[in-house]
Amino acid sequence: MFIDPQTDRSEHGSAASPALTIVDENDEGILVRGVKPVGTSAAFAQWLHLGVFFRPGLPPDQVIFGVIPTNTPGVTIVAREAYVNDDAANHPLAAMGDELDCAAIIEDVLIPWDCVFHVRNVEHAVLYPIRVFDWHQYYILVRAAVRAELMLGLAMAMADSLGTFQIPEVKVRLAKFIEFHSILRASVVASEEFGFITPGGQFKPDPQTVDTGRAYYLEHYPAMIQELLDLCGRVALMYPSEGQWHDEKLRKWMEPTVTGAHGNGYDRIKMARVIHDLFLTEWGTRQQMFDNFQATPLRMIRFLNMMRWYQTPAGEAVDFARQLCGIEAADTETDAQPDYIKRIDRPANLASATP
Repeated sequence: MFIDPQTDRSEHGSAASPALTIVDENDEGILVRGVKPVGTSAAFAQWLHLGVFFRPGLPPDQVIFGVIPTNTPGVTIVAREAYVNDDAANHPLAAMGDELDCAAIIEDVLIPWDCVFHVRNVEHAVLYPIRVFDWHQYYILVRAAVRAELMLGLAMAMADSLGTFQIPEVKVRLAKFIEFHSILRASVVASEEFGFITPGGQFKPDPQTVDTGRAYYLEHYPAMIQELLDLCGRVALMYPSEGQWHDEKLRKWMEPTVTGAHGNGYDRIKMARVIHDLFLTEWGTRQQMFDNFQATPLRMIRFLNMMRWYQTPAGEAVDFARQLCGIEAADTETDAQPDYIKRIDRPANLASATP
């Protein structure tokens, strides 16, 4: 739970912040009070991982990284309304469950020192989350590649059912889904290929490749949704419910309206239900919001990519360009970040390589 409340952060904002804050400290630990407004599935968790994202003006007493058991006295979990739909026949995805985003109200809770990772260093708050999330972002990229594969399959299957697959213009549009999936799959494979073992002995997929793939997904995903819905036409919205389909009086009229070039009408209805659940319901739009903001939104991904220590005017790519141009290597400071950050940003053999 790293997100802070969206309160007045303007220059003249004067209201007391409800963000999690250190209110006392003793030999046992730190006493904290405040709200962490976003924690996906926190209601199902045994531990809460508390942290903070850097922002201008961040007070040192709000720089808290640590863990607490969810059932600690003084911790209250507040869940949003669930978007689960128990009608599995008509809502095949929403019936599977909901991650249930939650807020945590933390009232004067003592976090023991052995559960405190880091406090009060604002500069460190810039570096901490991105390095912790490097592994977290990898599974987000994998999920994006799977989502792209699903969208490709749905687009191809729906075009086949509608009899539009052989239309050259439709084939060109379907090719966009092939490209979308191929680029994301390539990002997953490349991140693994260029991964490395960290000083702590953990394998880390290459962070730069992971974040580049995530940025590509977030930038193109909305357009791919629109492309899929446009290819489907009214099919993704207007189709018989399960009850209507099994009403013989209605079915004799409705079945001919969903009969396509291949497969039977009920198969097309089942595809339409998945597309509708994924992109046209509260459950589905929540997934899109989750993709947009989980860990970091698109703009922040790009900003954090530039925070990698080797993305400087004296980095490897710039050195290569300077050599080609016959210019001496830059004298810009290159080791502004701590050595341990360099060691977990890239493998040693790449960090010290010369073009």
